Amino acid sequence: MASRRALPLLSATLLVPLLVHAAAQTQVGQIQVSVTIQGECAVITPQALNFGTLGATFAAKAAQSTIDVNCSANTPYTIALNNGQNGNNASDRKLKSGTELLPYGLFSDAAHSKVWGDGTSGSLVVSGVGSGGSQPITVYGQLPKPQITPKPGTYADTVTATLIY
Repeated sequence: MASRRALPLLSATLLVPLLVHAAAQTQVGQIQVSVTIQGECAVITPQALNFGTLGATFAAKAAQSTIDVNCSANTPYTIALNNGQNGNNASDRKLKSGTELLPYGLFSDAAHSKVWGDGTSGSLVVSGVGSGGSQPITVYGQLPKPQITPKPGTYADTVTATLIY
């Protein structure tokens, strides 16, 4: 009788180690996931600044325009304005008709006290931080009363706005 009981006991003893070795093994690893989002500015749209139609003996005239900037959120930017085609520096911009010149100014404030330029010759640049949408930045223009009555004509200048981010 002892031999009959030993056989099932022996079979169970051999089966248990096989079950232990048949259990699945687990290893854990981690995947590092990242992305870098670089700030960018997609659009800069300067609007024309027009002083209108004036008589030859006009008083000082103010006008304003906007530069629409579209930068991604939290992206710092700077807007610089050059001297125009006829100016020597930001404080000496000129409109031109033929050979005639007429001085004017571009400013970053409504009081016309902060000359908006490219950061040289005492001129300032305008800085901001992107919102992720369009941001209108106001350009204030001033056409001072001329010392000499200007000749009739259409006076114009082209100023380049540069967005740095």
